[in-house]
Amino acid sequence: MDIDLKRQLVHSIFRFKKAGMRLPQSLNVEMKHFNVNMAELVLMKKILDASGDENACLADLQRFLSITKAAVSQMLGALEKKGYLNREINKNNRRKIVITLTESGLAIIKNAESGFEVMITEIISRFGEEDTKQLILLFKRFSDIADNVKNEYSEKKSERNS
Repeated sequence: MDIDLKRQLVHSIFRFKKAGMRLPQSLNVEMKHFNVNMAELVLMKKILDASGDENACLADLQRFLSITKAAVSQMLGALEKKGYLNREINKNNRRKIVITLTESGLAIIKNAESGFEVMITEIISRFGEEDTKQLILLFKRFSDIADNVKNEYSEKKSERNS
C-alpha cells in the first residue's frame, strides 16, 4: 500500500479533529473569558438538550462525544469546579446522577449558540449541502471501520497474550 496515502490519511484525520475543535474568532475571545473549550461547550449543550429526560445518562454523553466515560466524568468534574453545572443524586433512583447547568452554565450556552449557528451555516454554505451530507456519511463509515479494526486488533492481541 502507498506509504504516502497512509501519511495523508493520518494528516487529514488530525486536520479534521483540529477543525472540529476550533471556535469562531469572535466566540473564542468570549469563551476564553468563561474558561471553556469546545468539547466542554458541546457537553454543556447536550446536558441542556437532555434536561428533563430522566433516562439520560453518562453513557449517552459518552456516545454523543465519542469519548470514554472516564473522559466525560473528568469533563463534568472540571465544569462543576468552574461552577457551570451541578451533579446531584436522583431522588427517584439513587443509582442515577442528575446533571443540570447552573445560571453561569446557561449564560455560556446562550452566548455561544448564535456564534456557532453562524459558523456552521457558513461552513455548510461554502462546502455545499450535498458535499456536507456526503462528508457526514463517509466519516461515519470511516469511523465505524476504524472502530471495527481497533476492536479486531485488540481481540487478536488478547488471544496472543493468552
